[in-house]
Amino acid sequence: GSLVMSEKNNIISIDGKEYKQEDLTQEQIILINKTSKWQTEANKLKDALEDATKLQQSYLFDLKTSLANSETINSINNSKAD
Repeated sequence: GSLVMSEKNNIISIDGKEYKQEDLTQEQIILINKTSKWQTEANKLKDALEDATKLQQSYLFDLKTSLANSETINSINNSKAD
């Protein structure tokens, strides 16, 4: 589920259902704050994972290209030696 906090009118929306902050207990407000914090953190980690995966794939592509170039150079040098 997702949590949306609207600071303007102190309304908290959880999975589309709205709650007024003034109607919540202190414990519920603490849980909302923790949920919001970790929801944000989870989104940052998803972005970081996407970036890390893309970079890993890019470096692997560079490595494969470099290895293919080395093999080409070696085969040219070996054919010259004949």
